[in-house]
Amino acid sequence: MANATQDLNRPNPDDFNPSEPAASQGWNQRYKDQDTGWDLGQPSPVLAAFLPEYLKQHNFLVRSPNASSKAAVVGCGRGHDARFIAKLGIETVGFDFAPLAIKEARELAARSQLTEKQLRFEQMDIFAVAPQWQGQFDLIIEHTCFCAINPEQRPDYVESMRSLLKPEGILVGVFFTHNRPGGPPFGTNETAVLDVFSPRFKRESWQLSDHSIGRRKGDEHVGVFRAIA
Repeated sequence: MANATQDLNRPNPDDFNPSEPAASQGWNQRYKDQDTGWDLGQPSPVLAAFLPEYLKQHNFLVRSPNASSKAAVVGCGRGHDARFIAKLGIETVGFDFAPLAIKEARELAARSQLTEKQLRFEQMDIFAVAPQWQGQFDLIIEHTCFCAINPEQRPDYVESMRSLLKPEGILVGVFFTHNRPGGPPFGTNETAVLDVFSPRFKRESWQLSDHSIGRRKGDEHVGVFRAIA
């Protein structure tokens, strides 16, 4: 990795064309080349610190065996966050539009001894949510997805997230909040994140994380947003 401002090592923002389908923008090649500097090889420490207590306090983990909470992890990559959430006891589906990411996520899931009901991975363009997934989730987890989206497409992203959730469902996201040169790969700030979610979501909490890895210290906020019915 070149430096802390490029730690996701994702495609150059200049290579993105908002008129092109997301799946055509080179992500699969990144996995072929093992050029995945954003992948920590483990769940996000920020999510790992935040989610267990949050989910417990808000009763996501207190459901009957036949009616467990259901979570979507968008831009799931190799599925480290998705596996972590599934092990907490939430039925989880990871979505990514890079076929090789999904293949590798499935291979790692198979080694974890989680069942397909507990955890599955599906290839999907988040800007074209399949009807079968619309309104199916109690919870969405976002990490290193929003920051990879051209700012012009962010309102469409928010609409897609809302379409995945049940009425008053929750999105928990870890957001990079800096505009330094180098990305990753698009900059943003707190105001921009909060503003783009506001038409479709109500902010429930927003805080700077104390659990970021060294090169991301001071740059990651945890946001909790409730879908507006």
